[in-house]
Amino acid sequence: VVLDLLLQFQKNAGLKLNKEKSEAIYLGRSKCYDKNICGIKLINEPTKVLGICISKDISEISDLNFRDKIEKLKKLLNMWKQRRLTLYGKVTVINSLALSQLMYVSSALYVPPWVEEEVNSILFSFLWPKKVHVKHKCTIAPFCEGGLRMPDYNFKLKACKLMWIKRILQNRKLLHYADIFGLPLSFDNMLKLNFDMKYLNNYISPFYKQILDYWYELKSDSFSVTAESIRSQVLCYNVNILVDNKPITSKKLYNCVTHIQDLLDKDGNFLELNVLNGLYNLNVSIMQYNSIKDSIPPQWRKMLKGSKPVLVNKEINVLIRGKNIDVQNITSKMIYWSLVSSIIEPPPALLKWEYYFPNIDFVWNEIQCIPFAVTQDTALWYLQYMIINRFFPCNYNVNKWYNNQNNLCSKCNVIDTMAHYFFECQYVTTFWNNLFEWIENVNNVNLQLKSIDVLLGLYNPNKDLVIHAFNYCILLAKSFIYKQKKEGKDVCFAKFQTMLKNSLEIERYRYSSKGKDDLFEKLWCNILRAL
Repeated sequence: VVLDLLLQFQKNAGLKLNKEKSEAIYLGRSKCYDKNICGIKLINEPTKVLGICISKDISEISDLNFRDKIEKLKKLLNMWKQRRLTLYGKVTVINSLALSQLMYVSSALYVPPWVEEEVNSILFSFLWPKKVHVKHKCTIAPFCEGGLRMPDYNFKLKACKLMWIKRILQNRKLLHYADIFGLPLSFDNMLKLNFDMKYLNNYISPFYKQILDYWYELKSDSFSVTAESIRSQVLCYNVNILVDNKPITSKKLYNCVTHIQDLLDKDGNFLELNVLNGLYNLNVSIMQYNSIKDSIPPQWRKMLKGSKPVLVNKEINVLIRGKNIDVQNITSKMIYWSLVSSIIEPPPALLKWEYYFPNIDFVWNEIQCIPFAVTQDTALWYLQYMIINRFFPCNYNVNKWYNNQNNLCSKCNVIDTMAHYFFECQYVTTFWNNLFEWIENVNNVNLQLKSIDVLLGLYNPNKDLVIHAFNYCILLAKSFIYKQKKEGKDVCFAKFQTMLKNSLEIERYRYSSKGKDDLFEKLWCNILRAL
C-alpha cells in the first residue's frame, strides 16, 4: 500500500523514490526475516525519521529519543553557567536555546514522567546553582506578578500536546482516531466527557492516552458546579458519576439518555421509571434506575431540585483564565498561561515587607512593574528583583544564609540591612542628599523620600513623567552604590552623573529604535541639559 502511494505521488509530483538509498523497518509484533522488500533494504535496528528515532521495541523509544537530548541540554547549560548571567539572562537561555531542543520530540512522542522530572530539575538547578531564593511557583509567574516568566516544562508539554486535539478536530479525516480508544463515541463526544483514562480497559497508545489525560485534567480544572452545568453533564463515562466505583458504560443508555437533564422533568425532579422507559424506549429495572440516581453526587441532586432545563452547548468549550473558549480557537500560549495562573503564588517576601511597614498600602502589581516600565536593562531588573524578594547580598542576609560572616556594616559598625546598605549608611547619605537636591532643582519639585521609597521605587499610578524619570535615577543609583561598595570605592555623586549620562545615551538609542524619540525628550530634556 505504501509503495502504491509513493508511485501515485511520483506520477503527480515527478519525484521518484530512490530504493538504493531507502530503508524500511517492520513495525509491530510480527517478525520478518526477509532482507529486502520490493528492492528496499529491511533493517531491524532503530532508525531515525524526521528527527524521531523509531524502533520495533516500544519500551526503548523514550530512551532513544530523550536520553541524548537531555545530555545535550546539560552540556549546553553547563557552558552557559560559566558566564555571569542575571536570572533574566538565564531564563532567556532556557527559553530560546534549551527547551527548543526538546519541544519538537516532546510534541510527537509520549513523554514518560522521568523525562519531566529530570528536565525540570536540570532547568531549576541552572537558575539557582547554589541557594534557592524564590520558589518555583513564584518564578514562573509573569513580571507584574513578581515572577521571572521562568518556563515550566510540564506546562509547556501539556500545552503542546493539547494542540493535537485542535489539529484532529480541524482535520475531519483524522476523527476515526477515536476508534482506537474502544469507546462507542465520536471524538467530539469524547472531548465533552469528564472521564479518567484509568477506567479504560482497552490498550491504547501511551501517546494518545497522555493527550486525553491532559485534556480531562484541563476540563476538570475548568468545571464550575452550578445547576446549569450539572444538567449539562454527560451521564455515561463520567468520572463524577460512578456505579460500583466505575463510570456507567451502557452504550444504549448513552445513545438515549445523554445528559443528566434527560433524567429530569422541567422542575428538576427525576422522572418516574415508567415515564423514562416509555420516553426513551428503554428497559431499565427499578434497581438499575435507583443505582443511577444514587451515583449522582448528593450535592448535585440537591442543586438540581427546582432547576430549569438548559440548552446544551454543542461546541467543545474549555475554561481558560475565566473565559469559556471554543477549543477551535485556543492556542498553546493560552493553555500554558492558564495552567501557570492556576498554581502561581505571590513571593513570600511581600509579606515581610508588609510586616515591617504595616502603615503602607502596597500595590504590588504596580511596584513590581516599575523596573520594566523605566528601563530595558536586565541588570537593573535583576537588582530590583533581589531587593523586592529580599535576597540582596547585604551582610545581614549573607549572615542568615551561611552564618559565617559578620552581619555588621564595615563602615558604620551597625547591622547591614538592605535599608542601611542603600540608604541609611553614613557613606551614602551624602550621595542621596546631593541627588535629591539636584533632581529638585532640575525639575522644580519637592522630594521627601524615605528608605522604603528608595528600596521599592515610587508608586506612579498617573504615569507622571517626572516620577518615571526619578524612578530610573533611583534604580541606577542603587546599582551605582552596589558597584562602588563592592569595589571598595567612594560613592561619589559626580561619578554617578557621568554614569547617568552614559546610561541615558543607551536609553536614547532604545527609545529611538521604537520610534519614541519625542517621549525620550519629554522624560529627560531637563536632566540632560543639567548634565
